[in-house]
Amino acid sequence: MADNEKFKTDRQKVKELTEKLEEGMKQMDALRSSMETIWRTAGELIEGIEDAMHGLQKERESEKRIGKDDLVFKVSILGEEGEKYYLVDNMGRVDFLRLLHDYADMEKDGGLHPEPYLLEHGVHLYLWKDSENAEKNSFMPGFYDVLYMDSEHIVDAMELSTIQFAAMWMEREEYKKPLFNEGQRNLITNYAYKFDNRLDTRAFIKELAAAMEEMGADAVREIMDNAQAKIDALPDAGIGFTEMHLSGCRGGSLLPLKAERALELHREGLRIYGLDGDGSHALMNGERDILEHGGIFGVEEGDWESYKAMDRQKEDEPEKTYQEAEVFGVPALFDNARILQEDVPEGLHCYDLRGADYDPGEPVTVERHVTVNHAASILTPVPLPIPEQGFLRLGEELNFVGGMMAVREFMEECSGMNLDSVIENLEDAVCHENEGLFLNPSAEYGRYVIYQINEDVVKDNYLFMNLELVKSKGIEVRGEDYSLVYGGRLSRDVTLEMLYEKFNISHPEGFRGHSLSVSDVVVTNRGGEVKAYYVDSFGYAELPEFVKQRQDMMEPALEEQMEGLTVKGHFGTWHSIDSVELEGERFFLMESDEYGNTVAHVAVNDEGELVAEDLAHGFDAGFHKAVAEYFQEKGIAYVQKAEMAPENDLHGADSAEYPAVYPHTAGYAAEHGEQELCRVSHNLNIACKKAVEAAVKENFDGMHLNHNAVRPVLEEYGAERMAYVLSATLQHKTWDGRFSKSNKEWAAQAYIPENMVMGRDVNSELEVSCHPAVLDGFVDLFREELRQREKAIGLEPGQNEAGQSGMDEPGQTAAGQEWEDEDELIELGDEREKVLSEMRGILESGGEPAGAFAESAENAEQAGGKDDGAVTYFKAKTEELFHSISDMNPSEIEETVKCHVQEKIDESGMDAVIVNVALAGSRCRGLEKNGSDLDVVVELATDEREDDLFRIFNGDGLHIGEVAVDINPITAQRTGTLETYLPQVEEYLEGVRRARENEPVSLFNIRMYGGERWYKNTSGLDVKGLCKAYAECGNPFVDMGEFGERMETADYADTEQGERLDFSIEFNGETNKITIFDGEDFICRGMREMLFLQQMEDEPDAAAELAVKLDCLSHDCDATLYHENVVDMGENVSEIAGAIRQGDTGHLTVWLANIIDDGAVPKEMERAVELLKELNDYKPLAKIEEMEEQNYNMIDNVPNNGAGEKVQKEENKKPQEKPTGRVSLKERLAQKQAIVSGRGNELQEGKEKNHREM
Repeated sequence: MADNEKFKTDRQKVKELTEKLEEGMKQMDALRSSMETIWRTAGELIEGIEDAMHGLQKERESEKRIGKDDLVFKVSILGEEGEKYYLVDNMGRVDFLRLLHDYADMEKDGGLHPEPYLLEHGVHLYLWKDSENAEKNSFMPGFYDVLYMDSEHIVDAMELSTIQFAAMWMEREEYKKPLFNEGQRNLITNYAYKFDNRLDTRAFIKELAAAMEEMGADAVREIMDNAQAKIDALPDAGIGFTEMHLSGCRGGSLLPLKAERALELHREGLRIYGLDGDGSHALMNGERDILEHGGIFGVEEGDWESYKAMDRQKEDEPEKTYQEAEVFGVPALFDNARILQEDVPEGLHCYDLRGADYDPGEPVTVERHVTVNHAASILTPVPLPIPEQGFLRLGEELNFVGGMMAVREFMEECSGMNLDSVIENLEDAVCHENEGLFLNPSAEYGRYVIYQINEDVVKDNYLFMNLELVKSKGIEVRGEDYSLVYGGRLSRDVTLEMLYEKFNISHPEGFRGHSLSVSDVVVTNRGGEVKAYYVDSFGYAELPEFVKQRQDMMEPALEEQMEGLTVKGHFGTWHSIDSVELEGERFFLMESDEYGNTVAHVAVNDEGELVAEDLAHGFDAGFHKAVAEYFQEKGIAYVQKAEMAPENDLHGADSAEYPAVYPHTAGYAAEHGEQELCRVSHNLNIACKKAVEAAVKENFDGMHLNHNAVRPVLEEYGAERMAYVLSATLQHKTWDGRFSKSNKEWAAQAYIPENMVMGRDVNSELEVSCHPAVLDGFVDLFREELRQREKAIGLEPGQNEAGQSGMDEPGQTAAGQEWEDEDELIELGDEREKVLSEMRGILESGGEPAGAFAESAENAEQAGGKDDGAVTYFKAKTEELFHSISDMNPSEIEETVKCHVQEKIDESGMDAVIVNVALAGSRCRGLEKNGSDLDVVVELATDEREDDLFRIFNGDGLHIGEVAVDINPITAQRTGTLETYLPQVEEYLEGVRRARENEPVSLFNIRMYGGERWYKNTSGLDVKGLCKAYAECGNPFVDMGEFGERMETADYADTEQGERLDFSIEFNGETNKITIFDGEDFICRGMREMLFLQQMEDEPDAAAELAVKLDCLSHDCDATLYHENVVDMGENVSEIAGAIRQGDTGHLTVWLANIIDDGAVPKEMERAVELLKELNDYKPLAKIEEMEEQNYNMIDNVPNNGAGEKVQKEENKKPQEKPTGRVSLKERLAQKQAIVSGRGNELQEGKEKNHREM
């Protein structure tokens, strides 16, 4: 029982416990459900908080701005597009780079994106700009502090060059807020280059930027001035620390120098060190060390500071002053003491004045340097045209115009001068005192002189008469009837007609004569050719004797000065009995007026200065010794011409009767008063040439040239003259292969100067006319004869270079004559019969045959062939050098011309046969210029006149492609055959080629699109023309090629530095600048500035100048609109100028007023106000004096008695009947002046435009 009760009790307890357990389980399920709800809600809340925090972070990043200490981190992965910029504000550059390199070392094989790694290590990375994010793609920065491309390419901006670093830091300071102007940017870049210090450069940029934002203009100017002063304080402006460091030189406390500056400072006593690439430096002990070291040099900073202190002390000393003067109308500073060349400032020119022998303090000439009789020195702003003779006569052209002036003040005063005007006045003043210089054929550059009749001295007054009327009155135009009224420089492109217009429409300052008119004389001196022209009613008539007449007038004046002359150190007065010119100076042999030839003579120069004394035998050896000493004092090396020695005579006994060969040109003879010597020598040369021709004809039998052929000529004319004539012949025939190489080399050793007179080669008159092979044998015999004579007089014989031919066994001639082994065997081959025939013809026409040739000629047959060796050679050379035209070669062109000529022959029905055709002229040697025609020579067998043939063949104006063909017919009886004519053409073209080699060369180069091209200017355009062509090109880099010939860089540089350079131009399309170099100075201008200056030169009057200013303002106000409406700047300026002259300025006034009212850019508004005032103040130019003269029959109120008056009267009588004819100069001048004043249409109507051929 008890057990059952216990069992029941336990069971009840189990049941209760089970119920409690089940209740607990139910509560646990509810709790679990509650917890899950809490967890879910908490998760959602956390996610919302995280999203909110992420959004806040994004918003914060987007609003982040770069701070002054923020590091800019750029990520631009190689091979991937796009780039990102981050700002780092919690880490410096050094720590950030170390961390970035740690990442790169860990991720050598990958790891392109370092951002997660940097974030894990505590770097604050703010995504600043993302090129893939459109919202952040605007204003992408152009700078960074650190650049990451991959693990191998990490860039620290501090390791860039200082100049690159400066550019990047300027970009940083200017980000979204432009600060620096062009001048400030240039200063910062120059500062970076000069000092090559990144931290210092960054500090300067930040200081300047802060001042511009906060402190104002004065603070900015002070900072910039301090930086510039620091740059200027360096010892050499041409080099900076950047160049020094790039070369590997680290000089410590040394400041960098280039070699030139190093030499200057070494001469000033400073210690100079040579810097080496390994960082070492060595003291330079002398100039030689500096020159041998080359490279970069240095000077101690302390030494340089001491030197500057001493220099400042010198500047505090009173500045030296000079007396103000004028020399040839040029402002000058005058000092009685000698001015040393090293004391002459850059930009000024120093000359010495020589005093007269009778008064050394009285200046008589101006020279580059004077040792004896130095009277004074002068400084001028422009160079004086000192000629080859070494001096200019002063005359009355030295004047004192004011007080005392320092060099600095003088240079400031000269800086505002119009140098072109000064030089023009200088040339005129020099001409009045040195007329002979302007008439000298060897003048250094072209010149012109204007003469007008002097009514006070002329016997038969022919003022304003045309030349026909002068001759009809029996009057002779004489140089002594004229006075010199003006002289000036003559550029290559100036014509007589341009001079006529200049001296009628725009008289140069200082011109005191009447307007250039009929009866005036213009002398031009160009390229060594001096010609005088009489201004006629129609054109100009050449006066062959005028120049010599003027030169003769100068000679007596000099001789008269030598009469009654007092000679220093000698008693009484003296007069001239002889004179000689040496090295451009005239010397006079003086005889005593009282004692005559009983006392020794003396010699003086043209200023009366004693040069030599005790002369018993005229201009003897003692005179020449004294002259050598005289020239040595002037820095001129003088060597007396060697005279023919009587001993060792190779010429024969009779040769002494003839004067020695004159070795100079006709121009030299005219200049030095040796015309008679030149004339006599030239006539003897021609006689010797004819004697050689006769000797060859008499002593050649068709195969052998008698060995005695040379001796008669040698005995009569001497070895010197024979050698001169034979050498001249061979030098003219260097192209002919029938002369031996040995004889050509022998002939080339002779100095035979090119002797051109009036465009004709005088030396060609000395050319021996006989077959080249026969003449070659004659030269062999001549040279052998000289060797034999040398042996006979005991001289060492010259080496035999002749290579004698035909010295075989003695034998018989074709005519049965015996010949000796000394005779010259001439191998003529197929040409033998022709040569014999030609020689026989000459003998038959000239008299009885003589000698061996005459006998053998009797048996010779008439030649049937034609010797075309010269023609074949000429054509072969043409094939080599010719530039094809329309893809046609010379042979094809010759065939074309031959067909054209045959067609004309058939049309005219003339009796003519074409023998041969050959190209000639510049094109056959590749020497043509733009526009050159094509010369073709046609040899014909006909009795027709050559001028008639020319008109027939050229009547249709044959062209091949775009090239005009000029057909030149020749006949054997007039001009000769092609065989004789073409060698003359070859000789002429060779002269052209040599002249071209000496012609000035102009160059230009184009820099554009990162490339550069170099050209030789072949267009003939000057600086202005090339600049205008460049401005008009659509693509100058390509289009300018038509104006030049491409060159290699090295050739361009060599030419630009050579003596032949005329000018060079650099067109820089990247900076839009033009740099012009004339061999001495550089001029750099903007494109528009250059073209505007050209425009103002083309139209030099107030209206044109005002028009240029208006056009420039229009462009600056709205360049885009300007280019849309203006096609040609020059035409636009001309139209505006025309409107101003006509008073049609209403639209211009309104336009300027609108600019002012609209409140444009202040500077443009100021310009508009100024131009409006100028426009209102403008008054039309006064009419030119000549425009008031009715019908231009009055010139300077003096009747014009020329033919122009008669023509005008006839035209007034029958204006409708007068046919269109050649327009006179006066009428054309009237047309030009009428156009200027707006009356051009009336005078132009019915008249045909005419071009004068000069």
